[in-house]
Amino acid sequence: MAAEVPPAPDERPIEFGTSQSEGTLRYWLAKEAVSKGELFLGSQIGALARLMASATSVLGWSVTISVALTGVIASALLPRMPPHEVIRRIVGPAAGAEILLILAAVLCVCVLWPGTWRPPGHHPGRVLNAPYTTELEVLESMAEGYSEAVEHNATGLARLERLLRVAWLCFVAAPILGFVLYVVG
Repeated sequence: MAAEVPPAPDERPIEFGTSQSEGTLRYWLAKEAVSKGELFLGSQIGALARLMASATSVLGWSVTISVALTGVIASALLPRMPPHEVIRRIVGPAAGAEILLILAAVLCVCVLWPGTWRPPGHHPGRVLNAPYTTELEVLESMAEGYSEAVEHNATGLARLERLLRVAWLCFVAAPILGFVLYVVG
C-alpha cells in the first residue's frame, strides 16, 4: 500500500489562516458569502412554506365557520320570533363574526397569492456565461446576487407575516365579537 504524499505548500487549498496580505481573504470571503447566501435563502423558503401552511389553515377554518354562520343567519330569518329579536339576538352577532371571518379569509388569500420569490441557486447558463475573467469575480457576483435576493425575500416575508398576524387576530376576535354583540344586544 503506497503512502499518501501530502501536497506541496503552494498546492494546498487554503481553508484556515487566510489573510488580506496573502490575497486569500477576498476569495475565502466570496466563497463564504455564497455558502451563507444559499443557506439564508433556503431558510427563507422554509419560512415561506410555514407561512403558507398557517394561512391555509386559517383560510380553511374561516370559510368553514363562515358558511356555518351564513346558515345561522339564514335560518334565523325564518319567522319564528319577532323581527327585532331575530336581528338583536342572532343576525347581529353572527354578522359581526362573519365580517371578521371574511376579512381573515381575504387576508389569507393575499398571503397565499403567488409572489416573486428568489430561491437559492443560480441558473447554470448565467454562471457559465458570466462576463468575469476570474473565479473570484464570479463568486463575488454570485454573493452579491444572493444578498439582493435575501433583501427582496425579507421584504416579502415581512409583508406576509403582517397580513397573517392580522388574519389570526380577525379569526380569534370573531367569536369574541359575536359573543359581545349577543350579550349587549
